[in-house]
Amino acid sequence: MTSSFTLVNDVISSATSSFTIRNSTGTNIFSIDQFGAVSINGDLSVAGKLYPSARGSFQHDYYIYLDDTLGASSTYMSTNADGWQADSAYDLAERYESNQGLEPGDVVMVDTADDIAITKAVGSDKPYMGIVSTRPGFVLGKHATSTYPVALVGRVPTKVSDMNGPIAIGDQLTVSTENPGVAVKATNSGYVIGIALEAFPGGNDNLIEVFVQPGWNGTAVSTGASTALRGFADAVTGATKVTITFASLGAYPNIQVTPYGGVTGGWYLNNVTDVGFEIVLNQIQSHDVRFAWTVERTQSGEQVYYSDNTYGPIDPLTGIGPGGGTSLSSTDSGTGSGTSTDPGTDPGSGSSTDPGTP
Repeated sequence: MTSSFTLVNDVISSATSSFTIRNSTGTNIFSIDQFGAVSINGDLSVAGKLYPSARGSFQHDYYIYLDDTLGASSTYMSTNADGWQADSAYDLAERYESNQGLEPGDVVMVDTADDIAITKAVGSDKPYMGIVSTRPGFVLGKHATSTYPVALVGRVPTKVSDMNGPIAIGDQLTVSTENPGVAVKATNSGYVIGIALEAFPGGNDNLIEVFVQPGWNGTAVSTGASTALRGFADAVTGATKVTITFASLGAYPNIQVTPYGGVTGGWYLNNVTDVGFEIVLNQIQSHDVRFAWTVERTQSGEQVYYSDNTYGPIDPLTGIGPGGGTSLSSTDSGTGSGTSTDPGTDPGSGSSTDPGTP
């Protein structure tokens, strides 16, 4: 093989020059300028340790090297410095395949139709995995077509919506039941994706910084439903009302009441709010009556059915359906046997199950 190298003192301008080695085709394969900056057109092999500069100054304490002490199948880039730092990126990500066209800020979950794959998350009883990273500080896994870096820990810009109300700093976030991949304020017990680091009152700019922390919000066992409050209420002889109170649910209450025995004249619920309700008897009883009651938070996605055979989603905060009707402020006290949380007689509200008299 005939080799030919040319050594050139290359004067580029009146202020810039370099010492250059060129190969037989005239390509610069090595050069060093008058300031000591080196350019190499090819691989660089270093038998010793590599000592990076300390902000432009020489140092011989900290270095980078390849650790192959565990064998050829377990090799790692290592440093004796304290660690690695990304100055303008804040999350650790891992690449996963997806059949969807994902975007930075999408909340994702396991794709149950494909092995080791992800899909846009939607309100679900399955845990969320993470958020598609915008600019990860460290990425695990090789880039390949249809793979996306999923932020597993750290903070990351995230798509959000005010569907469950404005988001405040520190709010737990879950995933919208209507917009896949979009985070919303968590108002019920369930799986969450992280903690809001910025407020989002609403509007078009729907990206906020979120601390990624997939998990469960609440102390209940994961059953896909909210935690129920329950207890008993005694209407003693001569009484016509029992008041039940509890800590705010932060949502419209779903109330179930069952009497232990007959109730003369019927009964109904009144003054239903997120902190309590009343059991009202239509007439004075000649005997004690015990009621068992259970209260749950209304969940996003629950439906309200109307008497014209239509239905739609109920607002979990106010109890108002798409056709209007009952709200937390309603105290309509029509008659009934007690299984209705809206004992009024408005036929247009649709949320009343007024059962009349027993």
